[in-house]
Amino acid sequence: MTGILFAEDEDKPRLIQLDVFVGYTRTGKTWQTLNLRPYLPDDENQGRGRACLDGPLVPGEGGIKLGLMSDVFYRKNFISDGLKRNRCIERLTEGKMAHPWSGPFIMLRRTQLDTHYDVVMEQDLPMLKTFFTTGQMNLVFTEILAHKMRLSLPKEKKKKV
Repeated sequence: MTGILFAEDEDKPRLIQLDVFVGYTRTGKTWQTLNLRPYLPDDENQGRGRACLDGPLVPGEGGIKLGLMSDVFYRKNFISDGLKRNRCIERLTEGKMAHPWSGPFIMLRRTQLDTHYDVVMEQDLPMLKTFFTTGQMNLVFTEILAHKMRLSLPKEKKKKV
């Protein structure tokens, strides 16, 4: 599976390959888990955090736009762990970061069923820039939806006086 890595000591985000482990429960339901350890250390005392974001709208079958979800994984104590600021995020946001993001961050796409799949840098990066700049998790999808609604609303007719 492909994700986007925002490494703390790099200038640009980059695509990474993650191992996915898939299995089945006794009742036949599918589960999957990701191996984030090569890029995001597993701090047993603090753990990892996960921000669930509204993702981009992308073309689907028959021209229908699909709204995706995105997950951003990070060190749970990134604000207080004393690590240096994430240079990659700082450059992406042109220094206008909502928080002092530090340590590595990984972004993955997912469906409503929590199934992860490959990212597309060109589609996902604008949404992530908004997240890292504002810290708001649903801002991008809300803005897109509001814009679409404005386009579909009928124009008001001026009343004659």
